[in-house]
Amino acid sequence: MSDKDISAPTAEPHVQSDPDRLRSLLVSSGLSAAEAARALSVDEKTLLYWCQPNSKLLPPRWAIEMLGRLVAMKRKSKL
Repeated sequence: MSDKDISAPTAEPHVQSDPDRLRSLLVSSGLSAAEAARALSVDEKTLLYWCQPNSKLLPPRWAIEMLGRLVAMKRKSKL
């Protein structure tokens, strides 16, 4: 195998942190923090705490997944 056969390493795509992803989904959903908190059945302060970039408490995967599903449903309903 020659050096020509080995492709150059590609830069890793920007990886969002969980709080970044949750904030992005919150914006994409068009919901206020209070509305999103109600949809997830959590306290609004908890949701806002999860959204802080350097929070000690990361948002749970289920919250990110559920908010992602709400965004997908909203997009689908616009079609």
